[in-house]
Amino acid sequence: MDWFSDDFLMGTSMEFLMLQSQSNIFPTEIMMKGKYFFIGRILQLLEFGIRPEGIKQLFGANIPGFRGDLSFNDLQAVLKVAFSPSAVKDSPVWGIIDSLKRGFSFHVTKPFLIFETRYFQATTLGLPIEISKYYETVNGFTANLKAAVNPPAMEHLGQLLTSEIALETDGFIGYTKDFWLFHGISTELFQCGTELKSKSSITLPWKFSAKVNIRERKFELDFPPCKEPVELISVKSNVYAVSRNIEAPALAKMTPMMPVAMDANNEIVRSGAAIVRSEPQVVPPNLWHPAPKVCAESVVYGLGMCVESELQRAYYREEYPLYYFMGYTHFALKIVPVQPIKPVREGSTWS
Repeated sequence: MDWFSDDFLMGTSMEFLMLQSQSNIFPTEIMMKGKYFFIGRILQLLEFGIRPEGIKQLFGANIPGFRGDLSFNDLQAVLKVAFSPSAVKDSPVWGIIDSLKRGFSFHVTKPFLIFETRYFQATTLGLPIEISKYYETVNGFTANLKAAVNPPAMEHLGQLLTSEIALETDGFIGYTKDFWLFHGISTELFQCGTELKSKSSITLPWKFSAKVNIRERKFELDFPPCKEPVELISVKSNVYAVSRNIEAPALAKMTPMMPVAMDANNEIVRSGAAIVRSEPQVVPPNLWHPAPKVCAESVVYGLGMCVESELQRAYYREEYPLYYFMGYTHFALKIVPVQPIKPVREGSTWS
């Protein structure tokens, strides 16, 4: 799957490879790769693979009859050890069930610095020009689970077939990516130039409960109603004129390159150690500031999905291509609560 834009000279490519064996119904190797292209540069974003050697090293020592060739015999060996109805309390599945009864919580956060590049070029004025790029990501995962078994299994796992199993879970999975691009004068005492800062995030929360009764052949899945807006996808970016002094880093200034059309009260917003200053300016007639919002609502399920976007651009894109990026950009995909349809009460009268 490939995508490329001739206007911005950037694109992405995704490869998915799977090797199939004639003797096995399962693939012997699976690999996925992702690449990003930008003005002649290639950045490999992701490479994920599953090979028989790693599967055998992970399960081969604890599962009898497991050979690691991803065959049907390996699948039978795993199911026999884990989910056999006659499995006693030494089975690993029994330990997992006991942990779920007590309540299980898991949280992990992993930051990664994808790349950091700095390029300096000398000038005839004696002031070096710096072009630097930073790209980092923070991945997070949180899960809370709690199970109840009625009546509980006492001797072997086969007793679960006659019990009602209830499971409650909530959590989220997502990531945040930050990208900085600086171009300007950089010396040992001061730094000034333009800076592009962008932040993108994806959050997938969940909360539901499930009930399973194998003997009565019943399965229930309950999702609570949405009460607050949830932002699934968010992308923000802006371009600033920055000036920093090494001796006074707390007084660094960041002024948006595009004028703010709404508030003209010289608002100052602190962002960490720097100051983001929105100075009042007269809005030129060629300022492009669309802010559309589209929503699709369902009163049956009590929720809706909204797409919001906002752009601030100067209409110079035919003469200066960099004005594509100069300005404020915001895009968001949200799930919002909607008042569901109330059922009509019996015995009510209409006039």
